[in-house]
Amino acid sequence: MSASQNTDLAPRRKDRVVPSPEILERFLSLVETTGLICLPALEVGLSYRTINQLMRRVPEFGAAVEEAQEAYADRLEEKALRVGDPDRGWLEPVYHKGDVVGQVRRFSERMMELTLKKHRPEYRDKLSIDATVKGGVLLVSATASSPEEWRKKFCPPAPAAASPSPGTAGSAS
Repeated sequence: MSASQNTDLAPRRKDRVVPSPEILERFLSLVETTGLICLPALEVGLSYRTINQLMRRVPEFGAAVEEAQEAYADRLEEKALRVGDPDRGWLEPVYHKGDVVGQVRRFSERMMELTLKKHRPEYRDKLSIDATVKGGVLLVSATASSPEEWRKKFCPPAPAAASPSPGTAGSAS
C-alpha cells in the first residue's frame, strides 16, 4: 500500500511509514482508555513494532505514551478505591418475587485489603529472603561426550572393597 492510497499516512522516509498526528492522537487516546499498547496500535492500523520504534526515536512520543498509561493506572486505582470503600462501593438491587424492593450497598473486601497493603506496611505480607551463599561454586567442563566419560573424568573412584587378611579366609580355628 502506498502513501498516496492511504491519506492517513504521511510520506515515507527511508521506507518507514510515519503516522500522521491524528493517528498518533487517536492511539494515545486508546492507550489512556485501555492501558495497553498493542491493541490500540492495531486499532489505528500500526504494528507494535512501529509504535515501539517511534517511542525510541521520538522521546516526546515515548513520554506521551507513558503519561497515557499513567492516566489509565490513576483511573484504575481510583475505581479500586471506590469499590473497596464500604461507604461508597456500589448499589445492587434487592428483589422479592421478581420485583425490585430496594438496594443494598456492596463493596470489595479484596480491594480494601490490597489498598491497605499498598498504603500501610503493617498490612503487607511478611517476606524475608536470605540470599547468603555458604560454599563455593562447582564449575564443570562440558567436554565429556557421554555420561560414562563424564563419570571417569569427574567422579572419584569408588573405594576398593576390603579384602580379607591372609590366613583368615576359610580358616576355622
